[in-house]
Order: sequence, then C-alpha cells, then structure tokens
Amino acid sequence: MKYIELRNQIKDLGFEEEAIFTEYPSIFRNAITRACQLIATLVKAPVGSIHLDLTHELGTTTSNISEGSKTNPVVIGDELVTASKFDIVSVAKVSHGTSKEEHYYYDGSAWQVLGRYDLAELSKDENGNVLFDRIERIVVNDGSVGKTFLSYDLEQDHILVMSQSVRADLTLFYYERIIPVTESTQNDFEVQVVYPCEPLVALLAAHYVWLDDDERKAVMYWNEFDQLRQEIEARAFRPKARIVGGI
Repeated sequence: MKYIELRNQIKDLGFEEEAIFTEYPSIFRNAITRACQLIATLVKAPVGSIHLDLTHELGTTTSNISEGSKTNPVVIGDELVTASKFDIVSVAKVSHGTSKEEHYYYDGSAWQVLGRYDLAELSKDENGNVLFDRIERIVVNDGSVGKTFLSYDLEQDHILVMSQSVRADLTLFYYERIIPVTESTQNDFEVQVVYPCEPLVALLAAHYVWLDDDERKAVMYWNEFDQLRQEIEARAFRPKARIVGGI
C-alpha cells in the first residue's frame, strides 16, 4: 500500500479536508508510524530478505586487504580481478615470519571477514535506512523445500556469525524495523505493513489522531481496529490442510 493511498483512507475516516493534513502534518505522520509499529508487534511484522551466496571464490591474493578495505579490483595471479558481491578471496599474509591465509568476502562496497555478516549494513535500503530487526529464519537454496540453516550465532543482535568453511547459497529472512514516516516521505512510498494487515493501518492511525480531541471517535476506531485484527488473526490460524483417514 502506497503512502498516498493510506492518506486517502484516513481522510475518509472523518478528515475530509486536505487542509487538516497540511495544518497538523506531524500528527498524521506520527500516527501512521505508531500504527505500523504496533501492527508489526501485535499482529505480524513485514519480512525482508538478504541473499548470501557463499559458493564462489576468486582465489588467493597478495593485495593488502583488511576488514572494511575498499580495494577492488584485487590482484590475483598478477591480474586485476573485480569482485562481485559475496565473492570470496584468500589473502596470503606473513606475520613474524609465519605465512597464513585469511579469508574475506566482498559485501558490495568493502571487504569483510568471511563468516561474519553485519545484517544491519546488508539490509540498508537506498536511503541508508537499516531494515533488519531480527532473524525470522535462514533457508538453504539447494533445491530442497523448506530446508532451514541452523549453524549460526548472533552477536550484538545484528552480526551473523558462522564457520568460514560454510559454502552454501542462503537466503536470510528477517523481520523489518519500521522506518518512521517523515516530512520527506514521498506519495509512492510503500508503507511497511504485510498485505493482510493493510486494512488495519488507517483505523489505528485514525484512533491515534483523535485520541486528544475526541475520545468517542478514538474509542470507536480502536474497537473497529481490534475487531478486524481478531478476524485477520483467526483467518491466519485456520488449518490449511484437510486431514482424512484414521489410525
């Protein structure tokens, strides 16, 4: 649902005059943000995804690569090779006379330590907003149906940690953080709400808008919201398969 569509729905709930939107713009924006946040918490949060294709490798390089380095292309076998997102290199390093290899992947803008993935950075949208809130699940893309990847840890709530030996094609699904609606939000902005919950946003936003001025209307819109919420949740929990036969 686009922002302009939501504005029009709210106008139909007792705010017929466009002037009200221009006179009290922050009240409407904050009400929409609060509504989306509560729906994400109370009913269901929108889900985003990050693709982690860890199946390729570029080779060994003697280039001076460290975490966060912008070096790209890298030198491999005396040739300049440009890395693509999630390409992996082995870096030959000598420390105190001892040679060792360190492994890095290219996140699209810089090199990072293989096996550690900053989901906050990887989930940023085109405006730099961090969308990642928490992991929903990680799926292995190997042709299996619903195969879940479980061999990982999470540090600081947003750093995905796994073994450097993992060479798999993974899709990480995550619950999104709700980005506040601001003065710069465009009419074609996609409001962060899952499709079944779209009818809830205008009702809950209208409740927040009326909360200080007309308690009767605020309560009426809350009751409509809560009744519709229960109906949506009931549909979501209905059995999706019919069991036949017996023991």
